[in-house]
Amino acid sequence: MNKTMLKEYEGKKLEYTYIARVTNLAGSGQIDAPIQISEDADFIVTEVSRTRTGIFQIKIHDSTEDREWMNDFVSDDNFFGSLGSTQSLMPRPLPRPRRCSKNSTLRITIKDTSTATNTIEVALHGFKLYPK
Repeated sequence: MNKTMLKEYEGKKLEYTYIARVTNLAGSGQIDAPIQISEDADFIVTEVSRTRTGIFQIKIHDSTEDREWMNDFVSDDNFFGSLGSTQSLMPRPLPRPRRCSKNSTLRITIKDTSTATNTIEVALHGFKLYPK
């Protein structure tokens, strides 16, 4: 996040987490789990985490600039990090914070690769930036 972007938001910062949940995703199935960014403030994503019952791949599309976060599906271990278990015990910092404009949508597309029923929770951690 550069200083020019933050200067625009000299108001209040509030730590916040957006969650996308998928329950009982069929083995080898695929689903979109959209996250609607609220209209009260932009959201800066600084870290990501997940829980899961099986492995999966993820792709994220941000309607803010009509851009993908990655060029193709990526394994959940590569995106969230792996500690050798099914859970990310600590949120993984992003290489660079991502700004999501208020009232935009993040389309989280999840593709099961475990071939068994899967329950997944994706958490995007960061903060809301309220204009002054």
